[in-house]
Amino acid sequence: MTLGPTSPTELRDAAALLGHLRAAGLVTAAIDPAVGDAARLHDDLGLDSLALLEVVLLVEELGVVLDDDALTSMVTVGDLYAAAVAGFVGG
Repeated sequence: MTLGPTSPTELRDAAALLGHLRAAGLVTAAIDPAVGDAARLHDDLGLDSLALLEVVLLVEELGVVLDDDALTSMVTVGDLYAAAVAGFVGG
């Protein structure tokens, strides 16, 4: 069973990534469909450190390797998206 995208082109925008996070049950707050790259993972989406770790594990299950520097600097959906695209290794 594939949980999400299988190539970087399928991770086209932050909305697609948010959809995958919602489907995995990691983002449960009501989110305006217009939320984009600037949405803050903690402040706007309500992800605490444990939820962010779950996001990282989910992203890595999709064939993405997130570098340690990226993990410490992820603040927004755009940061997560950029790190996911940069770390994509499978397909």
